[in-house]
Amino acid sequence: MKRFIPAFFYCFFIYTALFSDNESIKAYISKMSIEDKAAQVLMMSIEGKKTFPPYLSSYFDSYTPGAFILFGYNFSDTPEACASYIKSVKQSVQNLSKSKTFVPPFFASDFEGGRVYRIRKIGSPLPSPREIAETLTEEEALALYTHTAEQIHLLGIHLNLAPIVEKERSKDAGFLDDRIFSDDEDVIVKYAGAFISGMKKGGMLSTVKHFPGNAETDPHFSKSIIDVDENIFYKDFISPFRRILYGTDEVVLISHAEVSFIDKKPFCFSKKGIEKFLRTELKFSGLIITDDMAMKALKTDGYSTADNVLLALEAGCDMVMCSEAKFKELVEAISKKMKNESDFLKRIDDAVFTILKTKIKMGIIDEACKPIEKYKFNKEKFYKAKKAAEDILKKSNEPK
Repeated sequence: MKRFIPAFFYCFFIYTALFSDNESIKAYISKMSIEDKAAQVLMMSIEGKKTFPPYLSSYFDSYTPGAFILFGYNFSDTPEACASYIKSVKQSVQNLSKSKTFVPPFFASDFEGGRVYRIRKIGSPLPSPREIAETLTEEEALALYTHTAEQIHLLGIHLNLAPIVEKERSKDAGFLDDRIFSDDEDVIVKYAGAFISGMKKGGMLSTVKHFPGNAETDPHFSKSIIDVDENIFYKDFISPFRRILYGTDEVVLISHAEVSFIDKKPFCFSKKGIEKFLRTELKFSGLIITDDMAMKALKTDGYSTADNVLLALEAGCDMVMCSEAKFKELVEAISKKMKNESDFLKRIDDAVFTILKTKIKMGIIDEACKPIEKYKFNKEKFYKAKKAAEDILKKSNEPK
């Protein structure tokens, strides 16, 4: 009985704290304007690589996207310049904001390794997922990913849009190819786990992608259809994701592929698919983001980008990625639908809640949703982490 009482009060304290935090977030959301909520569910691309371009002041106006995705053209030739650019963007959007409920954006980019690695010019080398799985032990991979994350984190970036947790498919060569760890599910799960743990140790969140998988065609260029029966779908597509995502509250990126037996529409537009497979069966409670709305897989049915954004949000995606310069147009479209449809307003409130919870985990805002993140670049720490990563690769190449 004596052991039971402290345990009871400990559990009660944890439950009360979580409930209190959730209520604080909901209270904050209730004070946000419709337009601020609409902006919060958007992950937008941005121009520039040295400082925030002044001409973008009128483009963003007083609204701040929930996140920015950075592409290769955003990265300068030195880590100091990269960090300075990200700091400039953060400060500029805050200065532009007229909102009393300003929420800073998070920054995301692709750091899979190999041919998809945005800091190859300034950071330590990072081999492709397949090469790492073939040449490094799980412990070496964990250490390498940790030191890589430390470098990225010091630049001011919060979310790595990786790893890919998909099985190799026979016709994928040239599309995913060495971006996949292996065709062996156990190897995929082991090294994806090392990737996610290493990133977290280094201060980064990871994005498991592309749920629930891809077909043989690249959605960047054409419509993608997964045409398999339900048994094969569970075995060859859902299985590795289940082992990584089940019961977690991390981040997942949704595929544009259509799963023919579920819905005759891209999975990111499938409320049935997202609710049944991800939220219910996998008990996933984290952030759901889409792949880029600019991909041609979504351009075949005559819908506008704004139409597609609304479809994805309605289906259950929390944040929509868009590399097209349509920020104001999208904010207006989302806001209009929120004002006209109470169910959609609730859907966006739920999405913003998940986004703010994620930003608290990232250390961007506190439990009261107030900005707390400071400029974190430290040259000495960056080069120390870079050397540590390089030493791991050098050692792995030595004769055994």
